[in-house]
Amino acid sequence: MAIISGLIRGVIVAGKRRAVLAPLLAVALLSAAPFSSAAAAADGQQVTPEQAFSAVLAQADGGDAGALVTLGGFYAEGFGVQKNFSLARECYEKAAQAGSSEGVYNVGVCWEIGMGSAADAERASGYCRRAADMNLPQALFKMSVILDSGSGVARDEKASIEYMAKAAEARHPDAAGIMGLVYLNGLRGQKKDPSEGMKMLNIAVSAGNVEAMKNIAVVYKDGLGVKASPAEALKWYTIAEKCGYPAQALSAVKSDLSAKLTGEQRKKAESDADAWLERAREAL
Repeated sequence: MAIISGLIRGVIVAGKRRAVLAPLLAVALLSAAPFSSAAAAADGQQVTPEQAFSAVLAQADGGDAGALVTLGGFYAEGFGVQKNFSLARECYEKAAQAGSSEGVYNVGVCWEIGMGSAADAERASGYCRRAADMNLPQALFKMSVILDSGSGVARDEKASIEYMAKAAEARHPDAAGIMGLVYLNGLRGQKKDPSEGMKMLNIAVSAGNVEAMKNIAVVYKDGLGVKASPAEALKWYTIAEKCGYPAQALSAVKSDLSAKLTGEQRKKAESDADAWLERAREAL
């Protein structure tokens, strides 16, 4: 069904809109595992990129698979060390050999984008499937995308939506956002289930997915499985906008909703949006 293929492709591009309620170090397209160090744990002590690299290197040399994944990310991004894609790939391969699902996934990404070797979609899909079989959320999502596009594998819409559902249940935010729309509209052979759809959208929202915030607003605006509520819709459009959704794209619909509300109702919707955002920040 073209609508889901469009959604999947759109998530990859539109994911850049997502709110960053708690900024984290992002290492290119690759998954990086957390690391620990005495220096980082010191109360109030600032850790330089070079110190972080040294701490991770020491852990990786000790065979820590998670540290190997993080070290690969440091090499890939040039964080605390000169950028070196070959060494990044080597770290991911060692982590994969040690049984790390993140390592397996990142080796797949290396094959996908041609990091340290020529790109090979078939090998990329094979590693991604291995990581998905280890229930790594981002691999489950990626495998759905691969099967939907037929990149390195035979295209399989049924298997694609199965992987997407598994990724959503594992709380992958983009997968949850997509499955929310699938269940709300009964797409891809799934039974229409507004309750499950809202559950999925809320999982995506809890991870800061701005598209899901906007889609919850649409649910309340159009009454998709819930009682239509201009006030609740305006609240969620406001949340989405304050979290980074382009204001211009929402201005017309927000004006229409505001026209249906009293001044007090509009003020309350704004206040409720601010209260929701404050609770989200506290939770993070």
